[in-house]
Amino acid sequence: MLLEKFLGFTNILIALGAGATVLLTGISLGLDLELLDPSYLITALTGLGYTVQRLIKTRFFPQTARPIVVDFYKKFGLGLVLCWGAILLASVNLVAIGGFGGVMGLEFTPQAHCMGVVLIILGASYAIVPLREKPYLKLPLISIVWALATVVYPVILVDSISMVSIGVLCAAFIARLIYIAGITVPFDVRDLQIDDLKMKTMPQVIGKEQALRRAMWLVGGGGAIWCGLALSGVVNPIVGYGLALHAFITIPLVSPQIVNKFKRANHLTLILDGMLSMQFVILLIWYLTIQT
Repeated sequence: MLLEKFLGFTNILIALGAGATVLLTGISLGLDLELLDPSYLITALTGLGYTVQRLIKTRFFPQTARPIVVDFYKKFGLGLVLCWGAILLASVNLVAIGGFGGVMGLEFTPQAHCMGVVLIILGASYAIVPLREKPYLKLPLISIVWALATVVYPVILVDSISMVSIGVLCAAFIARLIYIAGITVPFDVRDLQIDDLKMKTMPQVIGKEQALRRAMWLVGGGGAIWCGLALSGVVNPIVGYGLALHAFITIPLVSPQIVNKFKRANHLTLILDGMLSMQFVILLIWYLTIQT
């Protein structure tokens, strides 16, 4: 139970998943490890952002959170924010000196600053306004912010937007967006008892079973895009086929048959957030392949 709380409530799994997504984006687009430095920042920012959102939610809108999460953040929320803040500062200092070994630093262009501000505003608005309570906004907001932060923003951070195909970048963005939307739906199903009906989440509008079936299509659609990109030869084939297989493996995990069997909400968090971190397996396969 303690391990479940630690992995599920500290946002470690989802932060590592964000970092893995950044690296895989770079490799798929032919940038190889040029996005290594941005991956540090995005990992830390994701951990801090989700933790701050949860702290605000549990402190000011406790009725919208599960009691077990409210209790956890009453005890450890501020400490978690400080920890993630320290990790972010360390990441900023690391990339300022050029990453490990001083290989590559980041130049924060006006475009990077602009998108960074937009992402921060959207992330803060999700919890403070809160935008998540507005009708139909919860799922699109999560998916769009995640896809922008892990696919588009890292490329802008290394000022490589002119070096990649915009069409391929857009396809990768859409693939990530609909995959995240798909794995988020089960959490909306879990939150049916605490989400206000005015939020109009997918399960509230079309029902639990239909929402989960659409989640399967969304996740599978993300995999299909990656498969198509790999088949057409416009992305790194190891990453393209790896992400396609990763998405296809996720399909049964968001199905009504599996989601309905989760006995505790923590299990849902560990499995689906854990799937994001499982992308490191694709990175390992890519690394071992280029070494041979």
